[in-house]
Amino acid sequence: MSKKILDMRDVFFKKTADFMRRNKNIILLTNDMGAPSLDFISNNFPNQIINMGITEQNIISTAAGLASAGKKVIVYSISTFITLRSLEQIKLDLCVMNLPAIIVTVGAGYSYAVDGPTHHAIDDISVMNSLANLNIFCPSDPNHLSKITSKIFRLKNVSYLRLDRGKWNSLKTKKNDFSNGFRVVKKGTDICVITIANMVHKLMGIANKLSKQQINLQIIDLFQIKPLNVKKIVPVLKKFNKICIIEEHSINGGLGSILLKNLHDKVSNRSKFLHIGIEDKNLYTYGMRDNIHKASGLSDKNLIEKIKKFSIIK
Repeated sequence: MSKKILDMRDVFFKKTADFMRRNKNIILLTNDMGAPSLDFISNNFPNQIINMGITEQNIISTAAGLASAGKKVIVYSISTFITLRSLEQIKLDLCVMNLPAIIVTVGAGYSYAVDGPTHHAIDDISVMNSLANLNIFCPSDPNHLSKITSKIFRLKNVSYLRLDRGKWNSLKTKKNDFSNGFRVVKKGTDICVITIANMVHKLMGIANKLSKQQINLQIIDLFQIKPLNVKKIVPVLKKFNKICIIEEHSINGGLGSILLKNLHDKVSNRSKFLHIGIEDKNLYTYGMRDNIHKASGLSDKNLIEKIKKFSIIK
């Protein structure tokens, strides 16, 4: 990894400010959120940002009205609040009308671990994936997020951009075709692991540990979950007899469900799948992120043990 560590939210808003300079039709609606990068936008583009307060349903309906009038609208909120409190408005006002809005959120997975179930975005992918005319992006590092942001601003329908909280390293990878919707962040030969967001970083560390035990992981960062580029990812997966899907999200309708639904009959019939996510019994909890990972089977130790067992299956 590079030494450059940046806040994911600030990277998005820095890029947004660049677009705002060139396009006065970009409007940012915030959900009573504060950040230095938002202060910069407020000070430099006061007519293009509105604090809507804690009124999630109203924010989405307002965004739809502005978008229908030709504005490019960004809605910024905490993941679980905007997706669950205003699901009906996202569906009817944005998706049914197929409007070009961006819903950017912070707090993916257990980002707000100590704040409890009200703040845990561990079912948002399953909820948002059920809606038509909507893209889902889940970037893992700042440099990649900057490129994804440029792509999202060109899209003509609703996009859900799911950000982890805090500062992250940027991963060093070769140039990739963004239209693929995924990138190989580590090449390997034994097991192909597909994951997203902060779990990409966790798996990179785990891969180094497992390499010392002669288990060579390939890691795929699936940054665009919807639409899933089945045509491009299947040839990559066909090279492996063992495929592991790991997510900091409920196993009910999350990344594993999406991938298995789309891929199970398209890869080799010899391929075996392992899906690791948050089980029902571990969904609603409190504590530090590392402790929650231990309880839900997502700690480094847990994952290493599960992958090692998977590696010896014939």
